[in-house]
Amino acid sequence: MQNLYGEHRGATSMEASDIAGQEFFASSGATCEGAATLAGDTADCVLPGDGRGMGEQTAVVHLVPAALGATSLLVEVGVTDGLAVAEAPQGIGGLSAAMPSEVTLEEVEGAMVTAVMMADSPEGPLPEELDARCEPRDGGRHALCEIVGTPDGGGDGGWYGTLQPGYGNYVVIATKSPA
Repeated sequence: MQNLYGEHRGATSMEASDIAGQEFFASSGATCEGAATLAGDTADCVLPGDGRGMGEQTAVVHLVPAALGATSLLVEVGVTDGLAVAEAPQGIGGLSAAMPSEVTLEEVEGAMVTAVMMADSPEGPLPEELDARCEPRDGGRHALCEIVGTPDGGGDGGWYGTLQPGYGNYVVIATKSPA
């Protein structure tokens, strides 16, 4: 998942050339085609091999709502159809653990706070009163969380988090639960 900033922050659609120009894709030399629409159509990208044994990869790119009115790119690598994406806000928070068994509940709660707030405060401090209380599920691979203290209450409420492999370490992908 990649948060979008600047002119793309609240985008409802993105053309292939705009997607290919985003940091993750541009740094890898990816080529993309099609257009991604908010919680709708997807674009397809090809990530070239890395020259160290990782061959060419395909990716399905979704444009998804993020916390507090922003948008993000959700990238599925190695799939052809991709999952169905809801219109619920989503976010991502990093973890320091390389294995799911190393992740603590405290770290998941911190990652959930980051996931919710990143779209609202990408370069600023998080409110001190922001809080997440999570209940682990499935041996810690998932969590149900309650977030309180976001600016104007926009991110407050129930959130679902799932641990996913990231860039060397695991991340939490978070989705706001329906009211």
